[in-house]
Amino acid sequence: MISCESIFTHQERVAPLQIIALNGAEKLAAKIDKHLVGWAKNAGLNHDTFLTPVKCPRFQSGDAKGMILSSVRGGD
Repeated sequence: MISCESIFTHQERVAPLQIIALNGAEKLAAKIDKHLVGWAKNAGLNHDTFLTPVKCPRFQSGDAKGMILSSVRGGD
Protein backbone atom coordinates (compact mmCIF):
# COMPACT_ATOMS: atom_id res chain seq x y z
CA MET A 1 0.00 0.00 0.00
CA ILE A 2 1.24 3.48 -0.84
CA SER A 3 1.67 5.83 2.12
CA CYS A 4 1.01 9.57 2.07
CA GLU A 5 4.62 10.19 3.08
CA SER A 6 5.90 8.36 -0.02
CA ILE A 7 3.70 10.51 -2.28
CA PHE A 8 4.49 13.89 -0.72
CA THR A 9 8.18 13.60 0.22
CA HIS A 10 10.37 16.39 -1.11
CA GLN A 11 13.10 14.00 -2.22
CA GLU A 12 10.95 12.05 -4.68
CA ARG A 13 8.77 14.89 -5.96
CA VAL A 14 9.71 16.22 -9.38
CA ALA A 15 7.17 19.06 -9.46
CA PRO A 16 4.11 20.24 -7.54
CA LEU A 17 0.99 18.16 -8.13
CA GLN A 18 -1.89 19.87 -9.92
CA ILE A 19 -5.32 18.60 -11.03
CA ILE A 20 -7.13 19.90 -14.10
CA ALA A 21 -10.79 18.85 -14.02
CA LEU A 22 -12.70 18.88 -17.28
CA ASN A 23 -16.38 19.78 -17.56
CA GLY A 24 -18.49 16.96 -16.20
CA ALA A 25 -15.75 15.67 -13.90
CA GLU A 26 -15.87 18.41 -11.27
CA LYS A 27 -17.48 16.25 -8.57
CA LEU A 28 -14.97 13.44 -9.04
CA ALA A 29 -12.08 15.92 -9.08
CA ALA A 30 -13.36 17.51 -5.85
CA LYS A 31 -13.39 14.09 -4.14
CA ILE A 32 -9.88 13.32 -5.37
CA ASP A 33 -8.69 16.78 -4.30
CA LYS A 34 -10.16 16.35 -0.81
CA HIS A 35 -8.40 12.99 -0.47
CA LEU A 36 -5.05 14.39 -1.67
CA VAL A 37 -5.31 17.43 0.63
CA GLY A 38 -5.83 15.04 3.57
CA TRP A 39 -2.83 12.97 2.50
CA ALA A 40 -0.68 16.09 2.17
CA LYS A 41 -1.66 17.27 5.66
CA ASN A 42 -0.81 13.84 7.09
CA ALA A 43 2.61 14.15 5.42
CA GLY A 44 3.16 17.60 6.96
CA LEU A 45 2.37 19.75 3.92
CA ASN A 46 -0.20 22.53 4.01
CA HIS A 47 -2.23 22.63 0.77
CA ASP A 48 -5.71 24.09 0.43
CA THR A 49 -6.31 22.50 -2.96
CA PHE A 50 -4.57 20.80 -5.85
CA LEU A 51 -7.22 21.92 -8.35
CA THR A 52 -6.14 24.31 -11.09
CA PRO A 53 -8.82 26.79 -12.21
CA VAL A 54 -10.01 26.20 -15.78
CA LYS A 55 -12.74 27.38 -18.16
CA CYS A 56 -14.12 25.83 -21.31
CA PRO A 57 -16.14 28.43 -23.23
CA ARG A 58 -18.16 27.33 -26.25
CA PHE A 59 -18.49 29.22 -29.50
CA GLN A 60 -21.72 29.57 -31.50
CA SER A 61 -20.43 26.88 -33.86
CA GLY A 62 -20.38 24.40 -30.96
CA ASP A 63 -16.59 24.30 -30.81
CA ALA A 64 -14.95 24.86 -27.44
CA LYS A 65 -11.71 26.28 -26.19
CA GLY A 66 -9.95 24.99 -23.07
CA MET A 67 -8.41 27.71 -20.91
CA ILE A 68 -6.09 27.04 -17.97
CA LEU A 69 -6.42 30.10 -15.74
CA SER A 70 -3.17 29.76 -13.78
CA SER A 71 0.37 28.76 -14.59
CA VAL A 72 1.07 25.04 -14.77
CA ARG A 73 4.73 25.48 -15.60
CA GLY A 74 6.77 23.06 -13.55
CA GLY A 75 3.70 21.15 -12.35
CA ASP A 76 2.83 17.47 -12.64
